[in-house]
Amino acid sequence: MKEKLIPDDLPVLDPGVLTSINKQLGESRNVAGKLIETFSSTSGRHLEQIEAALRNREDHNAARAAHALKGGSLTIGLTRLAHACAKIEKRLSSDDSSATVDDHERAILSKEIRKEHDTALTALSRWPH
Repeated sequence: MKEKLIPDDLPVLDPGVLTSINKQLGESRNVAGKLIETFSSTSGRHLEQIEAALRNREDHNAARAAHALKGGSLTIGLTRLAHACAKIEKRLSSDDSSATVDDHERAILSKEIRKEHDTALTALSRWPH
């Protein structure tokens, strides 16, 4: 893995996404808050799938779980987590046989995606809803 998983200047959360969701769908319904609750309660499953697949060298399964987590992250503005998921998905979906992912890199990917997930949940818990 030659480049950093996440650029330093990428924000954890784009609060404009959540604000826009509430404005478009009605703040009284607190749609953004409900999306945060749903993401918070389901994203851990995708994270666990990514980590298990990385440990077991199941690149297709790790890429698929990263894709799912990326979609949820993008929906609510979790920029860094979505970017990390996209990098993992791209790295593990490579058809280039010389781009083999070794166990050390798998451990780094697992550690980084866990860190970004935890940071994302912290940011969501602080969002005013």
